[in-house]
Amino acid sequence: MKKLIFIPFLLISLFSCSQNSDLPQENLDNIKDEYHKKLVVITLDGVRWQEVFRGADSTLLADYGSEQGKEIFWSDDKEIRKNKLFDTNFFANIGSLYGNRDKGSPVYVKNSHRISYPGYHEIFTGNIGGVASNAATENPHETVFEYINRQPGYDEITDVQVYAMWKRMRELFRVQSSKFMLFSPMQIEYGQPKETINLMHWMTENFRQNLEGKDIDEFDVDYEEIISTFNNIHGDLLPFGRNILESEQTELLLYATGKEFMKKTKPKATYFQFSLSDSFGHSGKYEDHLKSIHNVSVFIKDLIQYIDNDPFYAGKTSILITTDHGRGIGGNWKRHGGHVSRSDEIWFVLINPEESAKGEVSDTRQYYQIQFAPTMGELIGIPYKPEHNTAEPMEF
Repeated sequence: MKKLIFIPFLLISLFSCSQNSDLPQENLDNIKDEYHKKLVVITLDGVRWQEVFRGADSTLLADYGSEQGKEIFWSDDKEIRKNKLFDTNFFANIGSLYGNRDKGSPVYVKNSHRISYPGYHEIFTGNIGGVASNAATENPHETVFEYINRQPGYDEITDVQVYAMWKRMRELFRVQSSKFMLFSPMQIEYGQPKETINLMHWMTENFRQNLEGKDIDEFDVDYEEIISTFNNIHGDLLPFGRNILESEQTELLLYATGKEFMKKTKPKATYFQFSLSDSFGHSGKYEDHLKSIHNVSVFIKDLIQYIDNDPFYAGKTSILITTDHGRGIGGNWKRHGGHVSRSDEIWFVLINPEESAKGEVSDTRQYYQIQFAPTMGELIGIPYKPEHNTAEPMEF
């Protein structure tokens, strides 16, 4: 079988960085004891807590959905309704869900912009300064993934990996200076001064031919295995109607590639970023917005099944699932931003093998997005102590 390295829809960024730790020596021994810990972070762009904890909105489904969509997503029973969408009960049985305001659990974005790049910056740096728009400006702060990647005991090429739908992740994770692999459906780019290679990224015959002829032994990822994962999951997805970003196959191909790289290269920290949900939201396609949420839940459940059955990950892997911002309510559901009320309301799911699952939490303690980065450090056993100011980790 052919082995994969030039994935035509991926951006692989391999850049040099220092392996010297910033941590004092007295902390290094503790870190060595924590090397067994793994971390997976997953984000669904612009998904409201209302859909996660209530299921489809009847008014929005009536205004923007079809009869088929109502049959798929609607039930008068809220428990059935939300499980048709995100399968909330599945996650509640194995983890803890925060942000259900119907149960008094508040989680908020801290930055005042309430849009994507500032949100991702807040998630991964624990800081709300320096990024104020979605413009292609380099993040001025070291992300928790960059910080983890340069600690002793981490392979700077394969131990931290990012699989992202949105090209702005390139600026967030500062590919000009970081060295871990970052995959994006835009292009393949190798570090300067090497050339940029633009190839087809779609599931056409030409795509397959481009993919099959490439080979690098060190990764040992087979093209056929990616396609097998793709095909095995595809039947469980809900097809989109009129598409704005081609179709659900884009995110599925990204997920299938990431899963196969995880199986072969065993990263210790992995991030999947999915963005169709926000794109469909802005387009006012509520039914497709719901389908995109459902489809990512299928990816996540498949990934959890893999993690639970792989000795490298099983019982050692924390999973954090969240969103970068909320959305408005009623007629404002398509929008978000500093001027859109309630678009700062978010949610998260935490699956931690060292703690018992709490299900849907009734907890009035206030949590903020700015706490995610230091919490990630705690989960993987490497306290996040960058040069910039950060929040304190969450206490559960």
